[in-house]
Amino acid sequence: GEFFIDFINVAPNMPQARVQSRIIMTPENAKNLLFALRDNLQKYEKTFGEIERKTPRGNEGNVPNPFQA
Repeated sequence: GEFFIDFINVAPNMPQARVQSRIIMTPENAKNLLFALRDNLQKYEKTFGEIERKTPRGNEGNVPNPFQA
């Protein structure tokens, strides 16, 4: 299996998002990316403070899904 990371362009009033770029990686590389991001975010927050997560209005607690019309 492989992991896909899609970078999309979401336009207002458009029912579907459009993929601009796609990265395909092995599970090992995906895990390495996860650990690198986590490590760098921890270092950033140690220096500059916690990054606050924001959710769109009316979507409290849910992750936005740009592929859903």
